[in-house]
Amino acid sequence: MKHTYHIEGMTCSGCEAKVKNELSNVENVTEAEVSKENKRAIITMTKHVELDVLQNALGGKDSKYQISLPDSQSQITPKTNCCSTDKKRTQITRTQTYQSTRKILLSDALRRRQSI
Repeated sequence: MKHTYHIEGMTCSGCEAKVKNELSNVENVTEAEVSKENKRAIITMTKHVELDVLQNALGGKDSKYQISLPDSQSQITPKTNCCSTDKKRTQITRTQTYQSTRKILLSDALRRRQSI
């Protein structure tokens, strides 16, 4: 039997692969087709698997990835962090902030020095 679900929280192909892998590893799931573009998962199962079991496979109710029935998608509040780029984004932002601040400070110091 196949069931279609709505999934929120996938922001990249890494997220998509992670969700597919986690859902595929659930007992009685034989296949999981996941699309981040369509925010959809089509899950083939030998026996019906409860929605809360699928959500737990994705990390529980507080997970970035939220699975729901297609008609209840408006109730979902997704987390915004990406599975594979959180640390990279934070590091890049800190570096950019540091460099911007440094340029401003150097520019101010140079102006003060020239006005003396």
